[in-house]
Amino acid sequence: MDNQKLELIESISEYASNLIEYMPQIVDSCRKQKVEEMYKDFIDLTDGLVWLNDALKLTYNIHKIDNNFLNDVYTDFIAAIENKDYFLIADILEYDLISKLAEVKNIVCY
Repeated sequence: MDNQKLELIESISEYASNLIEYMPQIVDSCRKQKVEEMYKDFIDLTDGLVWLNDALKLTYNIHKIDNNFLNDVYTDFIAAIENKDYFLIADILEYDLISKLAEVKNIVCY
């Protein structure tokens, strides 16, 4: 495994850990319907998930996490945002996304 991919794997693990740690704050904003704060968090979250998806693609040969691994979460998350269903958004983040991120972290930390 080359150094760049090893560093990227370490970054994936670190990002997943940081996001899992930060997720309760985002979930709290959703449940309290702090819309302005929530949408700022969504922009940061979306940017981070795009990076994560790209990083997983680049390192697929190492961890074998399928490219569609997070698609269900993305689809549900976007639909909940479009419907302004803040409680559903909170549930998706708290239960679905956190478990997927934990799975990613466990797989890449072999």
